[in-house]
Amino acid sequence: MDRQPWHHISTGDTWAGFRLMVIGDLLQHPPQRRGERRVRLQHLADQTWTHPQTGRPLRLGYSTIAHWYDRARRAADPMRALRRQVRCDRAATRAMTETFADTLRTLYQQHPQWTGQLLYDNVLAVLRERSAGEPLPSYPTVRRFMRAQGMVRRRRLDGSGTDRARAAERRFTSRVVERYECTHVGALLHWDFHIGSRAVADARCGLVQPRLLAFLDDHSRFVVHAQWYLEETARVVAHAFVQAASIYGLPRAVLSDNGGAMQAAEIREGFDRLAVAHRHTQVYSPYQNGKMECFWGQVEGRLLPMIGADRPLDLAELNRLTMAWLSQEYYRSRHSTTGVAPWDRWQQSPSVMRAAWTWTAMQQAFTARVTRKVRASIGTVSLDGVDFDLPPAYRHLERVTLRAARWDRSRAWLCDPRDDTIITMLLPADPAARADGRRRLRQPPAPPGASSAATPSSELSPLLQHYLNDHQRDQPLIAQIADRPPSTPPGDTSCHTP
Repeated sequence: MDRQPWHHISTGDTWAGFRLMVIGDLLQHPPQRRGERRVRLQHLADQTWTHPQTGRPLRLGYSTIAHWYDRARRAADPMRALRRQVRCDRAATRAMTETFADTLRTLYQQHPQWTGQLLYDNVLAVLRERSAGEPLPSYPTVRRFMRAQGMVRRRRLDGSGTDRARAAERRFTSRVVERYECTHVGALLHWDFHIGSRAVADARCGLVQPRLLAFLDDHSRFVVHAQWYLEETARVVAHAFVQAASIYGLPRAVLSDNGGAMQAAEIREGFDRLAVAHRHTQVYSPYQNGKMECFWGQVEGRLLPMIGADRPLDLAELNRLTMAWLSQEYYRSRHSTTGVAPWDRWQQSPSVMRAAWTWTAMQQAFTARVTRKVRASIGTVSLDGVDFDLPPAYRHLERVTLRAARWDRSRAWLCDPRDDTIITMLLPADPAARADGRRRLRQPPAPPGASSAATPSSELSPLLQHYLNDHQRDQPLIAQIADRPPSTPPGDTSCHTP
């Protein structure tokens, strides 16, 4: 990318240098004799000079050269004195009254999305009713005033008018937006979806707009994975991230917006299990993920225009061309901000990437955790209308904790609710396979010679035996009490005859 030259000279410096060159001999050798100043100034006025900007012949007047000489001779900095003087009324709006400016500011605060012309027309409508006959400024004057005051048109946010949109607008206007960059490779990955401007052919849907999902490293600007898909779902996010992590490793954090695929339970729990901090940009604030927006600009400005408009294109071909462009141009081109190619900075900078898990372990990580009640009669659990068979050792539980992905109902995992450890994999129940009438035994068969039928016991129950023992132990005491004569109640003096 070409940069602007550093030796650019302003118009004021160009003319100051030209004027200093014209009167330079007078400053080096000031006139000494009477009348010498007039003669030398007249000699300079009779010469033909070259215009410093156009190169055309230029004649200078006597009084002009004399004015330059007097200003430079009395100034401590001749170059500054010979520059074009700044108008004393610069930045002042003489044609705009305070009433007009206050009305314009009020309307802009109420409607920052209006264009300058719409604001100008509404101010004119307001002031025509209030003060007839007052001189009104022109539209260019108002435009210059708005630029000087920072009254630029603000973009209309999606969902403008809602509380969250107004909060995002207040945050944007009240806080400074500054560029940031992580110091290590793998410290932060930006990721997002982009709807491509080039349609692709699909066997089922015809022409569709593909979605590009990319993961970009914040420090090096290296794209660890980029792939086009036909949908924007959590399944696509898990598929792409597993591919990127299996090749380059696990990052420390990722940053995305607040789309439905980004907030899915499988994605949130998956990043938590992989110990990857998942951060979100604030709502209606795409500038916080500006590095991805810059990458989309290169995709739309470099990659897609190079694909012929009449070329038959499907999703596989688009992905193949994208990988060729990334490896041969994007990775090797010097980045305008870092000054280094993304691939070189990825290799040379310190990294905090972690070793990747196995492919199966990462697929298991992107699952949602749910609790389901066990059907004790048949030993199954239902998950979104699909029944899964439980192993016999866990059919006695009332509730079990499962991990599954909503896009894959061909399997689920039984896990420990305390530490989320996977115990075993569950498969969907197959009712058709049970139609032959054969059933598994709940317990292993009895050994040979033993009767499998339960025989009634002739022994007393433990509790009744305990009552009987206590009763027999208390019999001597009961006999002694029965043999005692009845005692005489207190105060009773009557005699009892046996």
